[in-house]
Amino acid sequence: MSLDGPALLVCTSVLVLAALIGAALVAPRTARTLRGLLARVGLQIGVSALVLLLAGVVLNDQYGFFSSWRDLLGNSGGQDVSRGGTTATGALAETAPGPGLAPVAPPDLTRPPLPEPGQRRQHFTVHGSRSGLHGTVLVQLPADYSSPGAATRTYPVIEVFQGYPGTPASWLDTAGLASTFDAMAQQHQLADAIVVSPQIEFPAGRDTECVDGGRGLPAVETWVGQDVPDFVVTRLRARSSRTSWATAGYSSGGYCAALTTMLHPDVFGSSIVLAGYFQPSFEPGYEPFTTRSLEAARDDLVALAGQQPPPVAIWDFASKADGLSYPTSRQFVRAARGPLSVTSVVDVDSGHRVAVWVSVLPQALRWLAATSRGFAPS
Repeated sequence: MSLDGPALLVCTSVLVLAALIGAALVAPRTARTLRGLLARVGLQIGVSALVLLLAGVVLNDQYGFFSSWRDLLGNSGGQDVSRGGTTATGALAETAPGPGLAPVAPPDLTRPPLPEPGQRRQHFTVHGSRSGLHGTVLVQLPADYSSPGAATRTYPVIEVFQGYPGTPASWLDTAGLASTFDAMAQQHQLADAIVVSPQIEFPAGRDTECVDGGRGLPAVETWVGQDVPDFVVTRLRARSSRTSWATAGYSSGGYCAALTTMLHPDVFGSSIVLAGYFQPSFEPGYEPFTTRSLEAARDDLVALAGQQPPPVAIWDFASKADGLSYPTSRQFVRAARGPLSVTSVVDVDSGHRVAVWVSVLPQALRWLAATSRGFAPS
C-alpha cells in the first residue's frame, strides 16, 4: 500500500471510524473499578492516536512530506545527475547584459552603523526606490565581520528565499543555513559570506511567487533583484561582481531564486534551487497578470531556458516522487541551452520537506564554491 495514495487514506479513515464506534459502545459497559477506569483511559488514548495518525496521513497526502515507506524510514534511493546547456564555469565566464551592481566603495569609508552593533544577525527596514516596496531584510553576517582584523575585508553574498508560508528567518532558523556556512567555512570548503533574506510576502501571508505584479500589485521581482542588492552593497562590505552573488531557495522560494537569477544575470551568477519549480504557481485568488500576457511569458523559466538563456549557473535538486518540483525541473534541464548552465540532481523517492533539502545543502554549497569564484575558499 502506497504511503501517499488514496488506499492508505481510506483505510485509516475506516479504522478511525471503527475505533470511535467501538469506544462509544464499549466504554459505557466497563465496570466502575480501577480496571474499568484504566480500560476507558486506554480507549481514549487509542482513539486519539488513530485520529492523529489520520491527520498525519491527510497532511502527507496533501503536501507530500514523505513519498514512500522507504522515505519515511530514512532510506535513500540514490541520486541521478544530469546537465543541460553549457558548463557552470563557462556560464560564469560570459559577460551578462545589464549595468550590474555599482562598484563597492573602498571598505575603509564610513558606513552607517549597524542597527544591532556587535550582533551577527541584523534586521533592516528597506524602502525600495525602484519597486516602491517597504519591507524587512534579515541579514546574517560572517563570524569575523565586526572584528578589527577584517575591517577592510569584503564578502560574497547569497540571497535566500523561503517557501510559502514562511518568514525571512526560515532559512537561518529552520534550515540552519548560517551554521552550515560556518562549518564549511571553518573547514575551508566555502568562503565566508553575507546571507541576505528579504521579505517576499507583500502583504504578509500573500504568496507573490516573487513576480512583478500589475497595477496596484507588488513589484517583488524588482524588490529582490534590484532594490535589495543595491541596499546591501551600499550598507555592508559586500562585493559587487556577479560571481560573488548567488541565490538559494526551497519549494516556492526555489522558483524565486531561479527567477531572480535568470532575470538579473548582471547581478547574480549562480542559483541553488531545492525542490523548486520553473513556472509560477499562484495561490487561488491572486492573479498578478493574465496567463497569456507578456509578463507571464517572461516568468516562464522553462521557455526562457530554451529561447533566451541567460549566462548563469543553476544547481537544481528535485525528487521523482515530488509532484510539485519534478515535472518542471525535468522540462527545465531538457530545455536548457548555452550560455545557461543547469546541473540537475534528482533523488529517487524523497518527499517535499525541509529535512531533505537540508541534507543536500552541503552538496549544493560545494558546487557553488567550485564554480563561482567569489565563493571559493581563500
